[in-house]
Amino acid sequence: MVKNPNLSDEEWKILASRLSTEGWLMDSYNPKNGQRHWKATKWGERHYQKMCKLTGVEKLFVGKTLKQLEKADLEFETLGDTHLYDLHLLVDVLDEETYHDKKELTREGYEWIYAYTKLKGKRLSGFQARNQIRMTFEAILKMIFLCFYSLSQSRGGKNR
Repeated sequence: MVKNPNLSDEEWKILASRLSTEGWLMDSYNPKNGQRHWKATKWGERHYQKMCKLTGVEKLFVGKTLKQLEKADLEFETLGDTHLYDLHLLVDVLDEETYHDKKELTREGYEWIYAYTKLKGKRLSGFQARNQIRMTFEAILKMIFLCFYSLSQSRGGKNR
């Protein structure tokens, strides 16, 4: 039995942001009910499917099974595993029984896939939805502060 990682709120935010930045998940809005939620992309599902195949499992955490994914038209038929190595999600290890290389999830990969499977379809809370607006507003306030600070320093130097 695979144990679920214990992630802090900050780690969840970081993983959600990275999954979105890498194109595995997207912030989706439903105009019928006015809610936002995380939606898996074909790019994300294809990589999840690739991870299952490379690690030799039918399914990881609460994700779809390989049989379910084979029925879906995910495109990216010739997708390699380079992206997974670039993100440090996979590592090659020596199987001590067969003396052949096998692929395993890294700690980052373990947390990444766990977050991916748990966030798919999850509703974004008001805090998460306002996060981008809040960050933009804070950046503007910091710039205004820096402008006033620079002006006060330049005027202070002339009065001396």
